[in-house]
This record gives sequence, C-alpha cells and structure tokens, in this order.
Amino acid sequence: VRRIPPQTQFIAPLCNLPRNISGEWFTQGIQFKSRVVINDTHVKYFTRKNEFEYEETYLSCQQTLGTRYLMTKVIVGKCEVDFVCYDIIPRHHGIVRYRVGKPSRLTDDELAQSNFMQRKFREACSWMSFTFNRNDTDWKYEVLILDPPSPVSCPLGGRYSFDQDANGYLEKYATRIRGVTDRPRVQVDCRLNVSE
Repeated sequence: VRRIPPQTQFIAPLCNLPRNISGEWFTQGIQFKSRVVINDTHVKYFTRKNEFEYEETYLSCQQTLGTRYLMTKVIVGKCEVDFVCYDIIPRHHGIVRYRVGKPSRLTDDELAQSNFMQRKFREACSWMSFTFNRNDTDWKYEVLILDPPSPVSCPLGGRYSFDQDANGYLEKYATRIRGVTDRPRVQVDCRLNVSE
C-alpha cells in the first residue's frame, strides 16, 4: 500500500523558488528531523516521526514577493490544503535560513472571488503572520543544511599575532582548562603569540 498526495488544483506551481536552493537538504526542527528535497517550484519534506511512522509533505510555490513565497501545503494521507508563507533568506554557503508563517485555509467565500490568490497572499504573507505575539519582533529562523554538508575554506590564512589590551592583569582572558601538555605545542614557546 502506497500513499499518494491528493490531486488538487493548487499543487500546480505558479512561481519559482530561488535557483540556488535546489538540491537535497536536511533540517533539525523543534520536534523531528526531516529530509528536504527542493527543485525550482516544489519542496518535499520527508519526516520520520518514530521508527514506524513518517510524514510526507509537499509544498508548491503559488506567489512570490521579495523573499516571501506563498506555498500550498499538502500532507500525504490527508485531504486538507493549507496556504503557508515561507520567508527565505538568501543562501549562505551550505545553509539556508527560513521562517514559516501561520497556515491558512481557503474558504468557499474566498474561492468565489476573482482575486482570491492575491487576498490569500496578503493574509498569509503579512509580516504579522510570522509571529504569534504582536510584540515579539525577535524573529527566529529555521535552518536547512546541505546534504551532504560541504566544507567551506577558512577566509583567514597566514600568520597573525594576537594581543590582549586590558586595564589590568585581572581583565585579560585566561584559560581555566589545562590541556594534555603544559603548552599547546611543546616545540613553540608560548610567550610568542603567533598563529599559523
């Protein structure tokens, strides 16, 4: 027995996601870890809830404005179609940060209007839909990590010397945990603060 997503008119994409986030990702959410596959128009979450249960979620891009993307959300095995807004920050190396707005359903009254998609975008993608508390403006982002993660070379290279400037001896940083040896490198005199 195989579960398939329900056929709905809102699963067909009407816009494109950023091209540089296409690929395979994983995310460590609040409750569950998910495998995420993204192409130009769709996002698929595969979430393992426990050893025997999993959930497949399909998202399709419907409208976009700036960094906000109105997506239709369909969970395999369920008939409901939710409209949810994703605020996607531009990719930084192997990481994509995003926020998810509150889900919204399409009512029959809204569907009867000719501009229902624009109204739904205004409702689901308003900046207030990303927080449950009106006064909470400290937005928290979820993170997608490239699967497999790709290393990024360190932008610093060469020799650098480090000095501490402080008003007194007690204000300087000192390590409290001693290593295996008395000094990090036995061959290097620790009075010389030069890094390679």
